[in-house]
Amino acid sequence: MPFPERVRIVEVGPRDGLQNEKQTIATDVKVALIDRLADAGLPSIEAAAFVSPKWVPQMADAAEVMTRIRRKPGVDYPVLVPNMKGFEAAAAAGVNEIAVFGAASETFSQKNINSSIAQSLERFRPVVAAARDRNIRVRGYISCVLGCPYEGEIAPAAVARVADALFRMGCYEISLGDTIGVGTPGSTLAMLDAVAQHVPVDRLAGHFHDTYGQALANIYASLGRGVAVFDSSVAGLGGCPYAKGATGNVATEDVVYLLHGVGCTTSIDLDRLIDAGEYICAVLGRPSNSKAARAMLARRSA
Repeated sequence: MPFPERVRIVEVGPRDGLQNEKQTIATDVKVALIDRLADAGLPSIEAAAFVSPKWVPQMADAAEVMTRIRRKPGVDYPVLVPNMKGFEAAAAAGVNEIAVFGAASETFSQKNINSSIAQSLERFRPVVAAARDRNIRVRGYISCVLGCPYEGEIAPAAVARVADALFRMGCYEISLGDTIGVGTPGSTLAMLDAVAQHVPVDRLAGHFHDTYGQALANIYASLGRGVAVFDSSVAGLGGCPYAKGATGNVATEDVVYLLHGVGCTTSIDLDRLIDAGEYICAVLGRPSNSKAARAMLARRSA
């Protein structure tokens, strides 16, 4: 199968990338980052999470962020919601897309959201129904699709079951997350082939972490199966919480460089994306995790 002609990037840096930062990130900074990413051509920017500030303090200003961002026409600003309480708060903030977050690992589900996989799906059901009633799109995330920090390797059939349930529930797209970054092209293709028996490939997205340096290889393999949506994080924001010192989210700059290099079209201006990454890295006081950004910045200053 030829690579998709056009690929959509879902930028997760403002939410997934920043949520575990120990220093409190000012609302002004989050808003400025989101606006810069929109100006760089990102078509979908995960802006916030409507979760309990007790568990995720960094997202306590979610409603304010959504109020203050400059919503650019043609750009989606999805938010993560864990339950009906989070959904109602997100709806009140005027969101047009939400995401629910499940897992393919029973143990991870219990430890991460304190419920079984079956219980989590039942918790999502009224959220998805309420969203559809209000014309709010719902995206489904599945974590641990290629490996779990507690159970090890995850069977492709287990991923397929959860993907099928979320798709039948009404999620328009299913994002398949390699949470600990252990996947390889071989395991990625086996998982995709299993899931594609239940969910059309054009409704699937890849969310690869780079803990073992395999994220771009897995994206390349997924392109060959027709996957045309990928999640990534500007400057590689967001480490892997299960591997000390390891990188987590694959850098958006590196993904865009790859995509443009193999002839896929995106809506993204790579230079402006790199500038957005430099902005947030300056705030955080550390260099970008993007190899493409570092190389291109070095060329600029040469």
